[in-house]
This record gives sequence, structure tokens and C-alpha cells, in this order.
Amino acid sequence: MGGPYVWLIATIAFMAALAGAGYKGYNFGAASVRADWDRAIIEARDAADSQRKADQDKARKLASRYEAKIATQALASREIKGQLDVALKARPLPASCVMDDGVFNALNAALGGEGATGAKLPDGSGKTAVAPVKQP
Repeated sequence: MGGPYVWLIATIAFMAALAGAGYKGYNFGAASVRADWDRAIIEARDAADSQRKADQDKARKLASRYEAKIATQALASREIKGQLDVALKARPLPASCVMDDGVFNALNAALGGEGATGAKLPDGSGKTAVAPVKQP
């Protein structure tokens, strides 16, 4: 049945077949893992894209609300300024009306909720700029 060379060639062929099968199996496994990684990367990228789009939509909505609020405040400011201009033209302040730091401090204290001391107006009338606020 053939001599020792036939057995040697058959053994080498069998070992080569096993090595080829092992190599093919390893490459198939590596390709499978690579495909899993690629799929995971694509899913992560898609999730990040959808989150980015959601964040951009939220930012757009907040920006439009902010712009609407700013426009409303600007309109209100123009109306108040117009009313103030009309009132100042109807009843102008006297030339002797001068406010010093004491008057501004009293106004700031009154607006801040602190007790104002009632700074004297500089016109010599003895009147106070702000009525004293009593603290409870």
C-alpha cells in the first residue's frame, strides 16, 4: 500500500488541511467579531446623532422662547419710555431739581426693601425724597 512516502505525503496533506481549516476558522471568527464591533460603533454613532439632534431642537426652542421674551420686554420698554416722554413733556422738571447721592441712596434702599431714612431734597423745601419705610 504505497510506501512510507505515501504515508508521509498523506500526513502532511492532512496537517495542511487542519492548518487551513484552523486559519479559515480564525479569520471567520475575527470577521464575526469585527462585524459585531462595527455594528456597535454604528449603533453608538446613531444614538449620539439622535441625542445631538434632540439637544439642538431643545436649544432652538429655548432660543426662540428667549427671543420672544426679549421682544416682549423691548416692546414694553418702548411703551414705558413713550409714556415717560409724554409725561416729561407735559410736566417738565424744574431746573433746580438736583439729586445728590443721599437721594439715590434713599431710593435704592426703598427699592431694595430696606428702611429708607428719607434724604432731604436739595431744593431747600425740607421735604424728603422718600417717605421712611417702617420695618416690621
